[in-house]
Amino acid sequence: MLTQKQRRLLLYNRKRIFVAGDELLEIKLAKGGAGAYSDVPSRRMPWDTDGVVFLVRRVAVVATGFQEISAAEATEANDEDNVRAINFENVGGNDLIASGPAQELRLAWIFPELREVDGYFRANDDVGTQSISEVLTSGDTTNGLDGTHTSRIATYTFPAEPYPTSYRDNITSMAVSNVRSLAHRWNTQDNQPARFLKAAHIYGEISAGETPDRLLWFDQPSALEFDKPIDYGDVPRGSAEDRVTFLKNNSASLTASTVQVTAEALYLGSGSWYTFEEAGVPGFTATLSLASSIGAAANSPNITIRRIIPDAEVLGLHAGRAFVSVGSWA
Repeated sequence: MLTQKQRRLLLYNRKRIFVAGDELLEIKLAKGGAGAYSDVPSRRMPWDTDGVVFLVRRVAVVATGFQEISAAEATEANDEDNVRAINFENVGGNDLIASGPAQELRLAWIFPELREVDGYFRANDDVGTQSISEVLTSGDTTNGLDGTHTSRIATYTFPAEPYPTSYRDNITSMAVSNVRSLAHRWNTQDNQPARFLKAAHIYGEISAGETPDRLLWFDQPSALEFDKPIDYGDVPRGSAEDRVTFLKNNSASLTASTVQVTAEALYLGSGSWYTFEEAGVPGFTATLSLASSIGAAANSPNITIRRIIPDAEVLGLHAGRAFVSVGSWA
């Protein structure tokens, strides 16, 4: 049986082309001492699924240029399980790290539309002190190299132990508008742990006016769009809770049809904790197919997210996200 992550990679393996209408809601759960975990600046970008092109380049060998990271590697980099996502010594079958003096590596995320960037988190294996570790943004690049690039974090410090608290405590806040690309350059050499990427999280949202034909998550009690993940706080094992939400069609002219909602885990088994029910259609299911389409500028019926934690679940910070797909726009 395929996991949620494998199923999504199978059905939604899209690179370069952004399909309007996919919207994700991170549904974090902190338990076993929620007070130990810092808040996040905003929602985390689902850059592994929403059309972002993720690239890596060794600057010392210009001929290699940028190489695109696979969908599976991108998914691993944007979760929270502390597993190595990328070995920079073997990207696309090429050795990006040669023996000898330290040399510069560069990651770049090219967004399919302009975005606001509110925060950044990056974890490698324990890398010690890096003479170069800079985060930059560009509002006009097309390939990660051309255009204008501005330094936003002059010296980024890699956290030594990324899970669990560093995923929340080591987010570096930013406030950059109309970003087309975010890049991180740092130096490394052969046989250094820096050759392994574990995680890369970007916090922010799509800029106003960009990609209007999509669905948005709203909190039903407040009637406001979610600007941060749902954080359930410090809750006990074996507990249950319902949250009422709905989807708003942001398009002024198109109807979203065949809308489905499901959950996936970003760490451990939290994806299986969540089921969904549409108002007026009794019954909670792991994958909710809305009974009707969502017209232009209209709202879906209320959607209840039910969370049930197993009695013997592991204590700690868990995270999942609700994945929305649209079959067609017309």
